[in-house]
Amino acid sequence: MFRILLLISFLSFGINNLLHCQSNLLVTNIEADQILKGNYDPSNYAALSVINDLTEIVCGIKEEISSDSLKSYLEKLSAFYNRNTGSDTISETIGIGATRRWALKKFEAFSAAHENRLVSSYLQFDADICGVPQHRNIFSILPGSDNAKGVVIIEAHVDSRCESSCDDTCKAHGMEDNGSGSALVLELARVMSKYTFPHSIVFMLTIGEEQGLHGADAFSQYCVNAGIQVIAVQNNDVVGGILCGQTSSGPSCPFENHIDSTHVRVFSANGPSRGYGHFLKLLYEKKLMSIMEVPMSIEMIDQEDRAGRGGDHIPFREDGFIAIRFSSANEHGDAVLTNSNYTDRQHTSSDILGVDTDMDGLLDSFFVDFNYLARNVLINAFGATMVSIMPPAPTFQLINSGSEFGVQLLGTPQYNTYRVGVRHINVSSANYDTLYSFSDTNYFSIPNIGAQNLYRVSLAGVDINGVTSIFATETYGLSQVTTATASIDNLNQDPLACFNVSNQRYNLYENNSFNIVRLLPCEPNPTGGSVVFKIESTKDIGSSSISITDMLGNEVARLPFHIQKGLNEVAFEGTLATAIYFYTLYIGDMIQGVNKFVCVQ
Repeated sequence: MFRILLLISFLSFGINNLLHCQSNLLVTNIEADQILKGNYDPSNYAALSVINDLTEIVCGIKEEISSDSLKSYLEKLSAFYNRNTGSDTISETIGIGATRRWALKKFEAFSAAHENRLVSSYLQFDADICGVPQHRNIFSILPGSDNAKGVVIIEAHVDSRCESSCDDTCKAHGMEDNGSGSALVLELARVMSKYTFPHSIVFMLTIGEEQGLHGADAFSQYCVNAGIQVIAVQNNDVVGGILCGQTSSGPSCPFENHIDSTHVRVFSANGPSRGYGHFLKLLYEKKLMSIMEVPMSIEMIDQEDRAGRGGDHIPFREDGFIAIRFSSANEHGDAVLTNSNYTDRQHTSSDILGVDTDMDGLLDSFFVDFNYLARNVLINAFGATMVSIMPPAPTFQLINSGSEFGVQLLGTPQYNTYRVGVRHINVSSANYDTLYSFSDTNYFSIPNIGAQNLYRVSLAGVDINGVTSIFATETYGLSQVTTATASIDNLNQDPLACFNVSNQRYNLYENNSFNIVRLLPCEPNPTGGSVVFKIESTKDIGSSSISITDMLGNEVARLPFHIQKGLNEVAFEGTLATAIYFYTLYIGDMIQGVNKFVCVQ
């Protein structure tokens, strides 16, 4: 039986993993072991009400992710005090043992809330880590509707550390590294388990990352031993902080205390991993980015990890699996603890959730931004969902001679249309500078190329549904020619129709009025005060209004206008305090749509 596995992992510190050093791998729940291997009857795990439409899934998850839930997970993880891989396993309140049992119970509680569709287990393995001989990853699996489609794994390392990697008594709350990733995994288990996917999804918290990527290496070894084919690994490590430290592992933030809550970095090795990252980035930008309340930018980085660092995606890539890492744009520290001037939080007892500035006994200033973390949850859910429609990469050869610079298809053409990604080699960015498309030919001369410039080039196909495939392994070359100019491919695609899903809760204009009137994302967002609201309509409707309210529901502006057929734009010019605001479209006294924007002065 053909089986596939995609892993989304979330980890922090790591070192290059040279050899498997774990033994006696054991999935403690036989049922979970069989599901991972595809040996199960999907009907035994089917939801009573199946929701399997990709748009409905992503739009539903978008509405259900809760920053309050993320905060609650982090508060509990912080309460375990020290989650070092070698810490206490007996206590019910502190240490890694209490952490593991709590996480397993959370997975079981999520399962109970969704028809007992999640099956939870430990992956037990032997390895001498901090003097402790045996360890356990924690995971829960949502069986797919097709047992031959394989598995998506959403993973984070839950272990923490202080200045010494094996200090099992220090205060090691590990909130950014990697409580943030662990909370992300738990939240996705909660919100995704009501939906039906063709592939199975594993939500996993690994152990032993801080001492050498042991938990991830153990699971990758398990996949190899069991003959499980891994589609991709999405590793999220340090995904909740927005503040730059005095130091930071590059390429990262520009200066101390710099704030960035609208970007996330994606690290990958060149090859299928890089191709998967580009697939996810392009699909996200065209289908999801424009409908997020605060749009996020995915920054592809031309490295497998931060300078001198590593993470749990690396063992999977070393075993031949696709693997990428998500990390916050800003990181508080480079973990060079031998530096006597090191004052940042990462890998210290200062990696805490926040501080109590008014001395009332409650934290009120947080180092993890729960809303930023929630946006990273959504991006990961989007990737784990869309992998089910990911077409395979085509094969090509870069033709680079004194007279031409282009791509030559190899073998039988798989697609009618292809996209070519081109970028200058840059140590800090793997984003494509330009994209081109071509059809009905096996060779494409890449335009806008300058002689004596070094380029990386890749190729993707476009299937009959308009979905761009994973990009092939990049090839680089020093161009010998200057080619003709031509227009680029702007990848025109409609965003997900989340309006159709979310607006069903309102008393709509006429029946199914979302087919008539559509409230679009405003621009710019975030804004400095001025903002343009956009409404699309298939007919003239007449008197309408946009209401702007603050988080408490107080109306700060009302903008009357008439809806006409086509695109309508309503401009607001005013002064608003820095905050999140809602804007509501009314036709008469009926709500037609609600969205948010952020004002930053």
